[in-house]
Amino acid sequence: MHLSRLQQNSLIYVLLAALTFVVFWPVIHYDFVSFDDPYYIQGNPWVLSGLSVKNILWAFQTGFFANWHPITWLSHMLDIELFGPNPGRHHLIKLLYHVANTLLLFWILQRITGARWLSGIVAALFAVHPLHVESVAWIAERKDVLSTFFGLLCLGAYTRFVELSALPTRTENGKLMTPRAEPRRANRYYLASLAVFALGLMS
Repeated sequence: MHLSRLQQNSLIYVLLAALTFVVFWPVIHYDFVSFDDPYYIQGNPWVLSGLSVKNILWAFQTGFFANWHPITWLSHMLDIELFGPNPGRHHLIKLLYHVANTLLLFWILQRITGARWLSGIVAALFAVHPLHVESVAWIAERKDVLSTFFGLLCLGAYTRFVELSALPTRTENGKLMTPRAEPRRANRYYLASLAVFALGLMS
């Protein structure tokens, strides 16, 4: 049975998401650990009191624990606001970020190379690589999956900027083509890439 391009992409997205969930699902049963987690969440009164104007200002002004990453602090506060100090839910949110990162990587790679199945293989290796275990299974490493998420969004937005700027891009079969220029849309994607790049730096 021949699958259309859309069907093939959809199948790869489903397989990548399923693979990532299956490999990392046990993390939702993990607890906090005694290394860094007490400073980031368990013993941090700013985070434990959730989102508020006072806490948001603190997130942008503090260099607590040798880091300036206000978006990461805000994401921890949001988790507390939604789930309380429930480690399983914090782990689940990190897993969802990792799944999103895997799917974003596939989208970017197949968009810029035209190599659909090879891009899927690379994204699968990214999903299950042992170097990501610490990032997904350790709550204090939220900054890793979060900055990766915004970094990949930046690459995705810039990819669209290039495509809409009438610069040569690769088609699905790997051939180079020059699309019709859409400068207004291109500029919006360029500004979006700058915005999410800044969010990545603040993560």
